Formats: sequence, structure tokens, C-alpha cells
Amino acid sequence: MILVVDDDAEICEALSTILSAAGHDVAACGSAQEALERAAVDEPELIISDVMMPGQGGFELRAEYAARHPERR
Repeated sequence: MILVVDDDAEICEALSTILSAAGHDVAACGSAQEALERAAVDEPELIISDVMMPGQGGFELRAEYAARHPERR
């Protein structure tokens, strides 16, 4: 599963549509917190994230994901 994270719903929808059309399983999240909750349940193969989002941005998401799941690479 590819996890798309962006606070802009139109960007999430566009990326999800393109990736799904290419045959990928895609989940979209509107915030870093939502993405972390989803990733705890279903391990993503790839995370595509916006860097600048309200609250927690993409770099903070990456750091927290790595801290929560050190076994995942």
C-alpha cells in the first residue's frame, strides 16, 4: 500500500487516482497524525507526504514514524 499524506484534498485525490490507475493499492490521509494511525494498522510500502502541513509536516511525520516503527525500513 502507498500512503499519500497531504492536507490538500485535491492533491490527495489526484495522486490516489494516478497511483490506483497504475495498479497500486493507495490510502490517502489529510494529516500526519491520521497517517501515523493508519500506518500502525496497515504497514505502508511507501509514504508520499507533503512537507508543509499544519501541525506536523512531512519531516516530522518521517521522524515520528521511524521512532514508532524502528523495525521498518
